[in-house]
Amino acid sequence: MKKVFLLSCLCLFMGANTSVSAHCSSSSHAYLIGKDTTKKEYKFANCDKHSVINETTVYIYSNGTRRSYINSTILDSNGAVLESNCSNVKHIIHDQKHYFTFYKNKRYRIMDGTGKTISLKAYSKMEQVDDNRLLVRLNKKYGIITLEDKTVVPFKYQLIRQVGKNLYLTKLNGYYGFIDGSHNILVKMNMTK
Repeated sequence: MKKVFLLSCLCLFMGANTSVSAHCSSSSHAYLIGKDTTKKEYKFANCDKHSVINETTVYIYSNGTRRSYINSTILDSNGAVLESNCSNVKHIIHDQKHYFTFYKNKRYRIMDGTGKTISLKAYSKMEQVDDNRLLVRLNKKYGIITLEDKTVVPFKYQLIRQVGKNLYLTKLNGYYGFIDGSHNILVKMNMTK
């Protein structure tokens, strides 16, 4: 086990994208020796209408490693469950309306403050980039949507990164450029070779 750790560190230090493998005998396999679960309810900042309960489970293995999993439940002010069995919960208030983004069943989703699901698309990434804008990835392409799931920047980019307020670096067909949050091209991608 020490050999694998040292080789992994050496590869990271040298910047190599190399996988390290070593033979492990059956006596060196880790097995679960315990788990610890805690629950805690959190209030969202600037919101007295919603809260979230995070149930954190830490699995402890015989080789000293630990793995943590968080299972969240979103509640309204009456304690009614709006969504459960999710993670990466974010609460957004825009135009006095409440929204949630969260990860569930291997996709990110958008939900309003009443528990109604706004988006059923299979977003594999979701990040808030402005008051009413989310940077998302769908079918390995990036785009920008509103909280109402309306497309602002079409899903055609291999990469979109926010580099400033309302400024995004993009990659399209191997070429880089810049756009704003309304998909106005600021620096055109060089399409000639």
